[in-house]
Amino acid sequence: MISAMPRTFTRFGLIVGAFLVQVSGLHAQVPSPIPSDPAAQIFNLIQRVTALEQKVAALSQALNNKGTGAPATRVKAPFEVVDDAGRPIFSVVQFGKNTQMATSGMVITHEPTTGAAVLLAFNKKKSTVVALGADPDGQGQLTLRDAQGRTRAELAGAGKLLISDAKGKGLLSVSDDITQSTAHINIGKDEEGYTVEVMSGKGGGGASISATRKGLGEVGVTDEKGETRAYLGGAGELTILDAAGNNTLNVTEHPDDDSVGVTIGKSEKGYMISVGAGGNSVSMGSSGSVAGVATYLNGVPAGSLMLVDGTPRLELANDRGTSVTSLGVSPHGNGFIQVGNADGATVVDIGTVGKGVGLVRAYPVGSPGAGLIGMPGTFLVGRE
Repeated sequence: MISAMPRTFTRFGLIVGAFLVQVSGLHAQVPSPIPSDPAAQIFNLIQRVTALEQKVAALSQALNNKGTGAPATRVKAPFEVVDDAGRPIFSVVQFGKNTQMATSGMVITHEPTTGAAVLLAFNKKKSTVVALGADPDGQGQLTLRDAQGRTRAELAGAGKLLISDAKGKGLLSVSDDITQSTAHINIGKDEEGYTVEVMSGKGGGGASISATRKGLGEVGVTDEKGETRAYLGGAGELTILDAAGNNTLNVTEHPDDDSVGVTIGKSEKGYMISVGAGGNSVSMGSSGSVAGVATYLNGVPAGSLMLVDGTPRLELANDRGTSVTSLGVSPHGNGFIQVGNADGATVVDIGTVGKGVGLVRAYPVGSPGAGLIGMPGTFLVGRE
């Protein structure tokens, strides 16, 4: 037995040394009294060594688990962490019908049936001011509330942000579908493309800036009834409407509507301004070598004052839009008048020939006639 003593103490010393090195942070334990009987001492020593081996093995396993990322400790809910005064700091509970949930600190709860989970943070008034979690559809949700527990901000994993005022009315909404939003400012998608929309606090008045799917920019303004009153398009178009929806101003590259109030745009070879009301309209513009003013009745030409190749000319038309009277200046600088029938064919000319010789000519041209007035001739010619 004596010869066995050195081997036993040698084993004990190695185990104790390893234990002290690896668990130097553990609290010391008071050893039990050593028996006086040598045999009892050996037996007691074996018991201590065996217990020490078990502790070292458990500690080694824990350290190995920590190194590989495996959990060293598992805690089963529900549990609660409190401060020195017993007030909850952090709680974990499983949501259910009879769940008793703390209303202070932070609470994590889980509903196993739907998979919903949420972290709640309470203020000093025991009002939930933060809610962060996953809804039953698997989407993330973040809700922020003010000190009175009123929801002021919501962020959803479906791609939606909503900021509200103290009365719960939406101030700002960002989503991929703003058509159903009632917030004052909306940013997102609608039927045409992407839009930034600002609405008034009362009624339907507001303004919007959009980028359409065709790649064009648009600006729209609505009145208190939600009716469009102004439109600016990226294709080069400006439209102003009255309360009844009638155009009062239209600026476009290709004007073709005589019913609008004022139209400013581009003609085939130049530019024009048109003013219309009640079927009557007047246009002013230039096209190539022609510039002038024209009047219309229900879209039919009624008269015009034009400058053609630098020469002024006045045209009057009948109700069919056919020119029946012309007054102008000839290329030589002389004045002339032409009178036509209902089909526009010239039947009377008044002008000059030669140097300062007046001429009145009726068609079809026949003889000059006799007498001072040329009757029954078809033309009169002055004499020097």
